[in-house]
Amino acid sequence: MTALNKNKLLMLLAMLGIIYFPLFYHLDAYGLLIWDEARNAVSAYEMSINGDFIVRYVDGQMDDWELKPPMLMWLQILFSKITGFNELAIRLPSAFAGLGVLIGIFFFLKNTLGIKTGIFSVLVLISSSGYIGEHVTRTGDHDSLVILFLMTSTLIYFYYLSQAKPNGKLLLLTGLLIALGVLTKSIIGLFFLPGMLLYTLYSQKLGVLIRERYTYVAILGFLLLIVSYYFIREKFQPGYLNLVWEGELFPRYANKANRFINEDWHYYLKGFFNFRFIWISWLLPCIFFTFAWGNKTAKQFLIYILGITLVFFYIISTGSKNYWYDAPLYPLMAIMIGLGLNSLLKRMENTKLAIIISIYVVFTACFGLSYYLTIQKMLSLKNQNYGAILYKEFTDKLLNENSYNAPIKAYHNRYDATKSHLLFYSYTLPEKITYYKNITDYHIGDKVMFCDAASVKMFENYYALDTIETYKSCVMLHLKTKENIP
Repeated sequence: MTALNKNKLLMLLAMLGIIYFPLFYHLDAYGLLIWDEARNAVSAYEMSINGDFIVRYVDGQMDDWELKPPMLMWLQILFSKITGFNELAIRLPSAFAGLGVLIGIFFFLKNTLGIKTGIFSVLVLISSSGYIGEHVTRTGDHDSLVILFLMTSTLIYFYYLSQAKPNGKLLLLTGLLIALGVLTKSIIGLFFLPGMLLYTLYSQKLGVLIRERYTYVAILGFLLLIVSYYFIREKFQPGYLNLVWEGELFPRYANKANRFINEDWHYYLKGFFNFRFIWISWLLPCIFFTFAWGNKTAKQFLIYILGITLVFFYIISTGSKNYWYDAPLYPLMAIMIGLGLNSLLKRMENTKLAIIISIYVVFTACFGLSYYLTIQKMLSLKNQNYGAILYKEFTDKLLNENSYNAPIKAYHNRYDATKSHLLFYSYTLPEKITYYKNITDYHIGDKVMFCDAASVKMFENYYALDTIETYKSCVMLHLKTKENIP
């Protein structure tokens, strides 16, 4: 092996190590998070049992709250065939989607704008805590997967437009990827499309697009896939289309739905500066570097992704908000920084070596800090103290200490979105934990686990409660007779 090949191998191993820890390290070290992840896990499990791969179910009932198509569930079921139904199977689709985004960005930039642009962009993205962590690449949520489809369709479409003789078949792939994005997270799968079309107008390629026969094949194929799914689901779940219209389209993005955060338009900007994207101070200088010193392709690509970024930011800033809605912006911003740094270094090629070295030193220092903060945030997920996510953790503690005989009884009375955590483990670990839905299923003498104060108060109406053991915000109670039961 030559010295050059050794260096390439060492660089590859270093990059793989840098990528592995944020995406895959201790991926199953903490229980399912409440709300979306646990609900998705329950839907995937029930789908695998009832064989209905069209309609989502929770607790045996058709889900009329989580209305997204089941692409994520299909992949979670697939991974469960390998690992069993557990946290790893639920989260691996998100982790591999994150890996796919990094690989796609690297090879696209390596082949079009140079390997340094690819490396810088990947390092910025893998060290962005808004992208790595809860609700994106490390939990069983829809966001990481839809970002994969958004980014790959975006890169392929730019490649199509940049060709001297465009290959129309690339439009078929673009249309398929956009359709898969919609089948993952509904209308979000379309949110890059306005920016892509604006660039088409700017680059004067609309005529090329209109004359290309594959444009119409791609549109028809997209409509066939999406319309077929939604109408098939309407057939099996009557009223579904109306639920989607009310709960997924206008109330959620065009207006400000009551069930989400009601903040001003700069809500996401505050998140960037609050350590979700420590690289934010690099963004404007790097945009300037590309426009000032980048080559023609770099400038065109920057205009393309900058337009997509601004349109997407406008859409999510005008409607209802959640902190993870900005997740698709991080790959775009990482690319902008990669483009700028590469342009700057090319400009500095003939300057003193000390200046070039200082650029690398400053970048490395910022990467080290950002990577450290991202890893710390990732590890903190297993230290959360919110009651509804602690049932499995408390159960394992009790059984490991041989304090109680399995299965341990548990109760949680809050709405489905928070009790899905307990429901999933009662499905997949029946030998460890039992969940009865009705208070009448519990009896005098039972020892019952609670991780929700409201549930404890409910039981106080029927039983005298003795505390046996506590763990974080959970408690094990002994049910005794209460004299004044109504």
